[in-house]
Amino acid sequence: MDLIEEIKKAEAEAEKIKKQAEQKGMQTLEQTRAELQQKLDSISQKRSEYIKESQKQVEKIVAEQRKVIEEEYKKMSKELNNKIKESKNRAVEKVQEIILKWQRSD
Repeated sequence: MDLIEEIKKAEAEAEKIKKQAEQKGMQTLEQTRAELQQKLDSISQKRSEYIKESQKQVEKIVAEQRKVIEEEYKKMSKELNNKIKESKNRAVEKVQEIILKWQRSD
């Protein structure tokens, strides 16, 4: 009988060790999952920060380019207006000359 009791004790001890190993494995697995989730959250946060920073840089570049384009537009517009005024003045002068010549020819 002693042998049967020892076998039963060994089986009970083996079952106890098995349950402890399963529990420890589950704890390790859960701990690893939590750590990986933390790392994933951290990576996601850093990604969001990089995207925001990149967006700020893009907005800054766009604002700078817009300012340059606006300044170029103002310069070109002013030059064009000056040319129009000059052409208008020359046209007025020519018309005046024609009128004066016409009046003299009478």
